[in-house]
Amino acid sequence: MRISVITSCTDTKAVRLPNQLTLADFMQGREHVAMRENEIAGQSLPAEYMYRGEQHVRLMRGVHAARQSGVEVRLWIVSAGYGLLSADTPIKPYNATFGDLSAEDARQWAVQLNLAQQVQEALAEPADCALILLGNAYLNVCGLDKVKEAPKATWALCGTGAVKRFSNAIRPIPLTKQDTRRFRAGLVGLKGEVAAQILEEPHGRFDAAVERISQRI
Repeated sequence: MRISVITSCTDTKAVRLPNQLTLADFMQGREHVAMRENEIAGQSLPAEYMYRGEQHVRLMRGVHAARQSGVEVRLWIVSAGYGLLSADTPIKPYNATFGDLSAEDARQWAVQLNLAQQVQEALAEPADCALILLGNAYLNVCGLDKVKEAPKATWALCGTGAVKRFSNAIRPIPLTKQDTRRFRAGLVGLKGEVAAQILEEPHGRFDAAVERISQRI
C-alpha cells in the first residue's frame, strides 16, 4: 500500500535563527540561496521535521502511524521558498509563506517555482491513493483545478468554499466549523487532525475512513 500526501509548509518551525532565509533570499535565485545556506552552518533538518505548525504536527502523527503499519507514505510539502519538497529533503530554517504575498504576486512567484508542474508530477507518481490538505493561499498557486493524472482515489480536505477548485481527478472532502468540535481541533489544525485519523485507519483502509468522515458517521 502506498499513499501520497501533499501538505503545506507552516510558519512555526523547529529552528529559528536571526539570519534564517527569507522570501527575499529565495527570490534572488538559487545561487544566492546556496550562498546564504552556507552561512547557516549545521542547521539543516529533513523537511518533515522542520515544520511545527499545528496542522503539520497532527498530520505527522498519522504519517508515523501509517508507516508503522507498513504503509509507504510519500509526503510532499508545498514551500513558498523551496517549492515542492520531498519529506526527506534537508532544508535550512527560513521564513516565507504564500500568505505573505498578494494573490497576484503569489501566482507569479509560484510560476517561477514551477509549482503547479511539480504538484502534478507528484500526483502522477504511482500510488494507491492520495491525500491533499492545503489552505486557500496554497490552493491559489498549486493548479489543482488542472490536474489530469492522479491516483484513482485522491481526496482533498478543504473548506466548503473550495470544493469547486479541484479537477475531476480529485474528490474534495469539505470540512466545516462544526467539525472542529467533532475532531477536537481548531480551524488551523483541523485538516491535519482529519488527515491523521484517516492515516491511522487500521490495515490501510483509508477509503473507509474517508467515507465515515464524508457521511459524518
